[in-house]
Amino acid sequence: MKSDEKQPPKTAILWLILNPIMKSMLQMKKIMSGRSLEDLVFELKQMDQSTMYDRIRRLRLDQEMSQDELARLVGYKGRHMIARIEAGQVDISQSKIKAFAKALNTSSESLMNGETPMYDFQYRLQRLLS
Repeated sequence: MKSDEKQPPKTAILWLILNPIMKSMLQMKKIMSGRSLEDLVFELKQMDQSTMYDRIRRLRLDQEMSQDELARLVGYKGRHMIARIEAGQVDISQSKIKAFAKALNTSSESLMNGETPMYDFQYRLQRLLS
């Protein structure tokens, strides 16, 4: 920075650093109210014991997405195919799994195996709050 340029006040810099931390701490307080850490871990593990088709449906509903909207994002003509997939009546190709993962803001691994990458963990933890 040049010496003639105006520098932001130190309090503004501290606020920029501490504000996200404080928001995270408040969210954690809300999450933990009335729950033990063991309860939260148990709930997350329960979410992973579903099938890929259950996870697709749960993520779609969590994001308040219609079957029609998901069908359009994945490349199907209508919701009929999404309904059949969510019911476990149709197998889906690897390329479609990737399309579902992209449309549902998760990873292919998370859809197929129920594994929870770190970026997916925060989203799922927030869903437990509501």
